Amino acid sequence: MVELFCARFRQEDGFRDLKQRLGWEECRAWTRNPIERTSQAQWVTMSLLRLLQFRLDAAGGADWWSPPPWDRKKERPSVLDVERLLRRHRPEIQRLLSEWLGDEVEAA
Repeated sequence: MVELFCARFRQEDGFRDLKQRLGWEECRAWTRNPIERTSQAQWVTMSLLRLLQFRLDAAGGADWWSPPPWDRKKERPSVLDVERLLRRHRPEIQRLLSEWLGDEVEAA
């Protein structure tokens, strides 16, 4: 029974993440297609964040993450920690994407 409850909690936790962190609750659509596109894009985004979380954790570099002061017993980073890391590097990511897209436009 406890296993079933924990499995359900993880599913609900995933939906909460989609709603609160990735904007699922802000989707305004009156037909099925936008809802499906938004959901798929958000699930892919969450999956990529999760994959990045596992890869960064496996790489063992602790310089990008440290436990918060209120939870020193926290053993591994979360998806939210990965989001914070990406936000810190946002200007650099935007610059690289802009350069890459600029090269694509010039080649066309």
